[in-house]
Amino acid sequence: KPFDDRDLRFTIEMALEKHAMQRQLEDREQRYRDLFEHLPSMYFVMDAGGIVRAVNPAAVEQLGYPEAELVGHEVLKVFHPDDQAAVRASFAHCLDHPGRPFEWEFRKITSDGTVIWVQEHVRVVVREGDGTRVHVICDDITARKQAEAQTARHRAAMDASMDGMALADADGRFVYVNPALVQMYGMADEQALLGDSFGRLTGGEPDRLAREILPLLQALGSWRGETAGVREDGSAFPQELSLSRLPDGGTICVARDISIRRELEEQVRQAQKMEAVGRLAGGVAHDFNNLLTSVLGYAKLLRSQLPEDSPARRDVREVIHAGERAAGLTRQLLAVSRRQMVQVRRIDANEVIRGMESLLVSTLGENTSVEFDLSESPGTIEADAGQLEQILLNLAVNSRDAMPSGGTFRVATRHRRHDHAFYRRHPDYLAPASVEIEVRDSGTGIPPAIQDQIFEPFFTTKERGKGTGLGLAMVYGITTQFHGVIELDSAEGRGTAFRLCFPAADGLPETEKPADESRQRRGSETILLVEDEHAVRRFVARVLRGLGYQVIEAANAGEALLLSEKRGQEPLDLLLTDVIMPQVSGKELADRLHAMRPGLRTAFMSGFTAESLTGHGVGDLGPHFLAKPFTPEQLSALLRQIFDDPQDRGAG
Repeated sequence: KPFDDRDLRFTIEMALEKHAMQRQLEDREQRYRDLFEHLPSMYFVMDAGGIVRAVNPAAVEQLGYPEAELVGHEVLKVFHPDDQAAVRASFAHCLDHPGRPFEWEFRKITSDGTVIWVQEHVRVVVREGDGTRVHVICDDITARKQAEAQTARHRAAMDASMDGMALADADGRFVYVNPALVQMYGMADEQALLGDSFGRLTGGEPDRLAREILPLLQALGSWRGETAGVREDGSAFPQELSLSRLPDGGTICVARDISIRRELEEQVRQAQKMEAVGRLAGGVAHDFNNLLTSVLGYAKLLRSQLPEDSPARRDVREVIHAGERAAGLTRQLLAVSRRQMVQVRRIDANEVIRGMESLLVSTLGENTSVEFDLSESPGTIEADAGQLEQILLNLAVNSRDAMPSGGTFRVATRHRRHDHAFYRRHPDYLAPASVEIEVRDSGTGIPPAIQDQIFEPFFTTKERGKGTGLGLAMVYGITTQFHGVIELDSAEGRGTAFRLCFPAADGLPETEKPADESRQRRGSETILLVEDEHAVRRFVARVLRGLGYQVIEAANAGEALLLSEKRGQEPLDLLLTDVIMPQVSGKELADRLHAMRPGLRTAFMSGFTAESLTGHGVGDLGPHFLAKPFTPEQLSALLRQIFDDPQDRGAG
C-alpha cells in the first residue's frame, strides 16, 4: 500500500484546506471586484508610468469618457491643463513612498468640457511579479469647492465692509469679527472680541438685551434698532444694530456707527432753526424798514424846512441818528437771515476799525480798556464794510461777556505772509499774503473741550436768556464768505484771541462818495406810485410832488391797473412799486403794465434786499431798485438816473 490511512487523511485534509483557501480567495476577489464595480467614487488603477490599467463604471459615468478612451491612456489627459504639472509632481512623490496614503485636490475636465474638482486618495502598491500599481479613489467635491469659494467671497465682502460685522455660534459667542467691528470698538485686534458674547454690542444699554432684543430675536428670527455701543476706552457712541438668526442656530450681527449721521442730522436741525430764525428776522426787518422809511424820511424833510439856527434841528438830528441806528439793527437782522445787501469792494480794514472805536467803547463798558494797534499801511481787503463791522461787534460782545469785571480788549492789524504750517492747517486758503485782524481779550478763556464747537449755530455756554449762540457762528460765516479763515488761541484763565486772515487785495481802497443832501434833482414826469404801506406811500408821494413830479397813488396792484386803464392814452412815464404786496407782486404788476404800455419805465422798492427777493419767486428786478429805508436824495438820484438815460425805455 503506497499510503496508509493517516497519509490518506492528511492528503484529504490538505486538499480540502486548499479548496477552502481557493474559495476564500475567489470570494475575496469577487468582493473586491464587486466593490470596484459598484463603488460610487471614481476608481483608477495605474502603472508606474501613469497609464490607466483599469477604471470603474463610476469613473466612466462621472467623467463621460468611454472606458476605451481611459484604459491604456495616460491619466493626465483628464486633468485641467493648469494642474497637470502639480499632478505629475505629486504622482512622482507617491511613487517614492510606496505603501503610504496620500490625498490631494485637483481639477479634472469631463468629456463635455465641464471642470470639476476632485479629492483623490492615493496609495502605491508594489507586488512581486505584478509590478507597481497606483490605486486612486476620487470624489467629486465641486459643490464643496463652490460653497467654499462663496464663503470666501462672503468673508472677503465682510472683511471689506465699512460696517462692523460678526458671526456668533449657537451659544451667542463670536466666532468671526471683521476689521471694521474691531476698529469701531477700539480693539487692538480681533482676538479681543472672539469668544465674547454678542451682547457686547449692546454694552451701553445692557438691560435691553434680555428685556427686548433676545425675546424678539427668538420669536421673529431678527431684530433691528439703535443702541448705544461702548468702546474699549469706555466712550459710548450711537450705533444701528441688526441681528439675524442663522439655520444652524448662530447669529449674524451687523453694527454701524451712526455718530456722523447723528451729527449731520443735528446740523440739519440747526440749519432748519437758522432758516426759521432767518425767516422771522427777515420779516421783522422788512416791516421795520417800512417804518424807518417814513420815520427817517419825514425827519429829514422836517430838518430841511428848519432854519440853520433853529433849536429844533438838534432834536431832529437826534431822531435821525436814532433812526439810522435802528437801520443798523435791521442790517444785523438781515445778516442773521442772510438777506443783507452785500457790497463787496476794496476797503481798508484799519479805517473800518477806527470808525467803530466809539461803538466798541460803549459796547464793552467803562471798566474795559480798549486798545488799537493798527498797521501803518492800509489793510486793503475785498469785503463788505458793514459785515466787517458786524464781525468786530460780535467779537466785542463775546469779549464783554468773558470779562464781567472788566479787562483789556485789543484790536491789532498786520500784514502777514504765511508759512507751510499755516497752509497745512488751511489747505483751501490760496492767498500768498493776508491782512490779519487780531481781536484779543483778557477774559476767562475758552476750555479746550468746547473749542471745536464755538462756531456752531446755537452753541452757547451762557445762561438761558443771555446768549443765542449765533454771534460766533455769524463771525465764522461772514469770514468764510470773504474767503478768510479764523484761528483761535485761547486757554482758561489766559484770555482769548481770534485771528482773522483775509486775502490782501491789490490797489488802494475804494472810497464812497457821501450823499449830497443839499441837492435834490427835480423833474416833471408822471409817476404811478404803488405801495401797500400807507405811511410809506404818503411819504414817497410827498417827496415826489415836492420834486415837481406828477404822482398817481395806488395801494395795491388792482388799483394800479384800474388807474392805468382810466388814463387811456394819457402819458405814464414811470411805475414806482413795492415788490412784496398782497395777491399780486410788484414784479407781476410791472409785467402786466408793460404789456399795456410798452414804453413804461419801472423802479422797485422793498424792505427786503434785491438778493433776498429771489426767494420770493419775483425773479430779476433789473438795475433800478431802492432798498428801504431810503432818503429823498437817494430817491431823487435814482429817478433822474432813469429819466436821463436815453437807453432806458421801458427797462425794468
